[in-house]
Amino acid sequence: MACLLTQGFTIDCINSVGGVKTLYVADFNDLTTAPTITAGAVTAMTLATGKKFWTYKLEKQNASATQSLKKSVENGTVYYEAKYDFNIKKMAVASQNELTLLAQNRLLVIHLDNNGKYWLFGVNAGCDLLTNEGTSGKAFGDLNGYTASITGMEAAMWYEVPSNIIATLIVPAV
Repeated sequence: MACLLTQGFTIDCINSVGGVKTLYVADFNDLTTAPTITAGAVTAMTLATGKKFWTYKLEKQNASATQSLKKSVENGTVYYEAKYDFNIKKMAVASQNELTLLAQNRLLVIHLDNNGKYWLFGVNAGCDLLTNEGTSGKAFGDLNGYTASITGMEAAMWYEVPSNIIATLIVPAV
């Protein structure tokens, strides 16, 4: 069976910006049923009773989300890898403790990009905090804090999540 193409691409308006504004992270096991997905967008999603996504506010121009197609022609497989790179300013015990907990769990991740769109990844296999590096910095202008990466692999690309669904899923930032 051939996979039929359904559309072409045109050149869109030049009105987009890069970067990630906020990460929302939940324990993968808190997703009790798979979200309802229609045409690449989440139309319904619930977590276990009392469970929410935690809000991780990030400094501007300090975080990125990358999604890469991985394909093996020889094996007939296609999957996507998502990677979230971010910094947390100022070394602190509370930050270290939270990063340790992130490393010990499988995660669900939603990111809010700087265009105001929310994107979900990790619904089937979860994501993992794979790297975390703390640094004191050397010069006064250097980062004193942590550089971390969360990575996941899924059979599908990010799913867009409408903002009205987000409000029911997150613990607001303090």
